Amino acid sequence: MRRIKQSATPPTRARRRRYKMTRSHFGAVQRLDKGRYRVSVEGPKSADGRRTRRSKVVRGTREDAEVELAKMRLDAGLDSEQFDSWTFSRYWEAVYAPIVETKGKDTARGINGAYRRNLLPLFGEMRMDAISKRLIETKLNAIPNESARWAAFKAMRQAFNYGWDNELLSANPFLKKPKVPQPRKVEQDTLDSKSLAEWAIGMRGYRYEAALLLMAFCGLRREEACALRWEDVSFEDGYAIVRIDKTSKDDGLSETKTERSTRTVVCAGYVAERLSEIAGDGWLCASVAEGSEGKLVKPHWVYASYKKWCKAHDVRYIPPRNLRTTYATVQQANEVDSLVVSRALGHTKLSTDYAHYFMANKPAQIAAAQALADAVGDKM
Repeated sequence: MRRIKQSATPPTRARRRRYKMTRSHFGAVQRLDKGRYRVSVEGPKSADGRRTRRSKVVRGTREDAEVELAKMRLDAGLDSEQFDSWTFSRYWEAVYAPIVETKGKDTARGINGAYRRNLLPLFGEMRMDAISKRLIETKLNAIPNESARWAAFKAMRQAFNYGWDNELLSANPFLKKPKVPQPRKVEQDTLDSKSLAEWAIGMRGYRYEAALLLMAFCGLRREEACALRWEDVSFEDGYAIVRIDKTSKDDGLSETKTERSTRTVVCAGYVAERLSEIAGDGWLCASVAEGSEGKLVKPHWVYASYKKWCKAHDVRYIPPRNLRTTYATVQQANEVDSLVVSRALGHTKLSTDYAHYFMANKPAQIAAAQALADAVGDKM
C-alpha cells in the first residue's frame, strides 16, 4: 500500500482558520444523499465582528443547489467574481429571474417571453464574460421581427445592468452601447373630436364605462382608473373633479407611477353628467355593473370585455392605451396649453408627450395648413 508523505511542518492554526473562513465566506454545497444537498453561506461581518451562517436543504440536482447558493449569497449581500464564469442562462435563472418577478405582471410576462424565445437560444450556453458588444449586435440584429429584437435587447440590457450596478459582474458590454435599432414607430389609432363623441355614447352601459371615460376625457392610465373609488370623485357646478393617488395592480393597490402622477383632473359636459348618473359607493369600476360584488378591478380585466363590447355594439375599438393618446391629441388640436395637458397625464417631462402622446391627426393638420395659407395668402 502506497504511503502518503506528510508535510514535516503541518499548517499553522492561523493558516487553517484562514482557509476555513475563505471557504465558509464563499459558501458550500454538501451532498447529503441522492437528490438532497445542504447549501450554506456565511454573511459579511457585523459591527461586532461576528458572522451569521445560513444553511438550507435543497432537493434536486447539484445545479439546483448551486443556484440556491447564488441566491443566498445575494440575500446575504455578498459579491463574487464567480458570476463572470457562469453561463447566461444560469445567471438569469439564479440572479435576474427573481428580480423580474418583482415587476408588474404584464412587464414580467414580456421580459420572460423575450428571454425564452430569443435570449435563451442565442446566449444561454455562453459565459457572461464572453458576451461582447459585437456579439450582442451580431446575434440580436439577426432576429427578423423588430419588436422581438428590441424586447430581447432591453431584457438583456436590464440583466447586465443589474449585475453591474450590484457589483456582481466585472464587465458590462452594454456600457459600450451596442447598436440595435428600435422598432419603427407606427402611428397610433386615435379618435378625433367627432369620433370621440360617438365612441363615448356607444360605451353607455358598459361595465367599465366610468373607467374608460376617464381614460379618454381626463388622460388617466388604466391602472389609475381601475383604482378609483367614488369617494375620489366630487361633483361641483357641472364638473367632475377626480383625485388620483393610487393604482390597481395584480396584487392589490399601489402608489402612483411617479410623484407627478398623484394629481387632480377635471372633466365637464357629457362625461361629468354621465359620471354623476352612475355614481355609487365603493370601487368606481365595480359599482357600474349590476350584481357586482364590489371588488377591486384588475387592469387586464378591462381589455377583453371592452373589445367584446365594441364588437357587439358596433363601436369603434380603440386600445385602452390609445385612449390617453386620444385625450392628448384632441386637447392639442383644440389649442390647450401643452403643459396643462402634460400635467393632466401625470408626466414629469413635456418631451414625453411630444414623443408618444401628441399625434398630428387630420383636423389638426388641416388647421395648420389653413393657418399657413392665411398667413401668406395676402402676400401672393
